[in-house]
Amino acid sequence: METLFTIFSGIFLSAACGFRVFVPLLVMSIASKAGQVQLPPDFEWIGTNQTLLLFSVATVIEVIACTIPVVDNLLKILATPVAIIAGIIITAAFVTDISPQMNPQFRWTLGFIVGGVAAGSTQAVSIWGRFLTGMMPIVPALIEHIAACIASLLPFLLPLLF
Repeated sequence: METLFTIFSGIFLSAACGFRVFVPLLVMSIASKAGQVQLPPDFEWIGTNQTLLLFSVATVIEVIACTIPVVDNLLKILATPVAIIAGIIITAAFVTDISPQMNPQFRWTLGFIVGGVAAGSTQAVSIWGRFLTGMMPIVPALIEHIAACIASLLPFLLPLLF
């Protein structure tokens, strides 16, 4: 059960990268600092003070930039590959949590397939949703902020509930 929960946690966080790239990374960094996530040695950099500060600043910039129409459109284009990379990293970190001795090639393959697809799919839905609705960026941006926060916090809040 714990293995399945770990996999779904990685998927949720990776998918959240499609809404906001840095929110899930920030939540993961905070969770690491709080002792909620035990990061494997090659991912311990996520839980450092410098990375926490970097993700905090990047999150604030990303959230503010999403409310400016021209900047938001440009950011959506630039964020797609970055979201996919973040999704890959997050999933690879969580898959490692299943078995630290796991073959690195298998871990990164799962990261690419599961995390990259989750983040890329969420990003694609977000872009198409904005295109099809034609709404001002502030409304979808607010929805995406909320979705990113919920999807990022859910893997850490569910164990507390149960």
